[in-house]
Amino acid sequence: MRQQKEVSGLLGKVVAFLLFFCLFAFSLEQEDREIGNLVDKINEQFRRAGISGGYVQLDEKNRIILAGTYKNYDEFIYSLMLAYLLADKDKVNPIYDTRLAIIKATTPELCLPYAIRGQDCPYGRIGIRKGQTTVKRAGGEKFALVIGVSKFTPPIPPVPGADADARAFAKYLQDRGYKVTLIQNEEANVKRVKEEIEKLYSQITDGDELVVYAASHGAPVDEKGEVGIVLYDSTSVGRECMVNAPSDIHAQAARKMCNIVKNALSIKDHIIDTFADKKVNIVVLLDACYSGDALRSYLGISKPYVVATTQEYERVLRSAPNLGMMLTASSGDRLSWSMPLSGDFLNHLNSFVRGSPRYILVQRDQRSPAFHGVFTAFLLEALAQRKGSLYEAYGASKDVINRVSHQLCLRFSAGGRDIRIERGSRVECPEGGQNPQIFRVRLEDYNFEKTTRR
Repeated sequence: MRQQKEVSGLLGKVVAFLLFFCLFAFSLEQEDREIGNLVDKINEQFRRAGISGGYVQLDEKNRIILAGTYKNYDEFIYSLMLAYLLADKDKVNPIYDTRLAIIKATTPELCLPYAIRGQDCPYGRIGIRKGQTTVKRAGGEKFALVIGVSKFTPPIPPVPGADADARAFAKYLQDRGYKVTLIQNEEANVKRVKEEIEKLYSQITDGDELVVYAASHGAPVDEKGEVGIVLYDSTSVGRECMVNAPSDIHAQAARKMCNIVKNALSIKDHIIDTFADKKVNIVVLLDACYSGDALRSYLGISKPYVVATTQEYERVLRSAPNLGMMLTASSGDRLSWSMPLSGDFLNHLNSFVRGSPRYILVQRDQRSPAFHGVFTAFLLEALAQRKGSLYEAYGASKDVINRVSHQLCLRFSAGGRDIRIERGSRVECPEGGQNPQIFRVRLEDYNFEKTTRR
């Protein structure tokens, strides 16, 4: 009898526990359903309010958090207020995750979540201060800003030959009457580059020409993929900005190298926008990886791996103040190659010019030959052949640049710059080479020996 009572009591406890567990599970399920319905409700209100890119989801603590893309900080705050109105404040996470939510507009508020965490903000920009123009003269002078950065503050790896390319291009421009500002390596730091741009602004007047040449790393400055030129003390944030890479081999290769940097040189912010109030003719040449996306923000594309055509760029860049023409070493999804000027690389170049190169530095000591970028090496020699015509030089050098860069990819692994893709037992390189781009914004050709605007 006593044993029966003990068994009955045990069964009662088991039943009570199971009943409690079921009620608890039902409560959790109901809570999950309620929070899920709340997420759907908020997202529906976002759509009705015209917030097309933003939405909410749940964080690891089951709180509502903002995600997606927002046009500007005002739209982001408006979205956060909507979430507060539709849900209990305790259920909304007030601090957004920068990996989930992207604010398109570059404003100081972008740094807010980093400041709260006590972290360095990765969205730094070089601020150019426009000085008073002291020059009053008739225009027509030719200026050039030439930057070459082969070494950087750690952990950014070196770019062999970028400084040599800059020296070679500076010599080419000097021989054609340009007033050249050449900045290399440690001198090409954020402070010095900013000062030199401000100085150029005070010297240049309406009717002048400005050529900007830069050889360095090219790297995205934000998740949208706008590419900047890395300076000596630019800082790598150290995380990939491109996610969910498609199966395309170019995209796979680009993803290997994609780190966001802050305090890089922005062609839009620091060159085009700085000189927007002056009637000058700006020509830009970039020997850097992914440099085809150096003016990506003009297109309004926020999705990585959407690589616009040259025609799309040219059409939109009609509104870019003063920009006449831009040449880039590669499209927005490919690397640009540099190699020691010896062996097959030198043979290709000698064959291309039918003799000794005119402007590329050839090191006599072949035990430590000079490095040069494929783009700069062949473009410079083509310019010498085509008497300074930039469009004709591009046409003459494009195919050989692609052929040689593709061969280098197949044959060499240059440290961290190896973009070869392994597919099982096969190793492949993207077909077509680094794919240099030309954007003829004003349509007319630019000639370094006859720099006149029609």
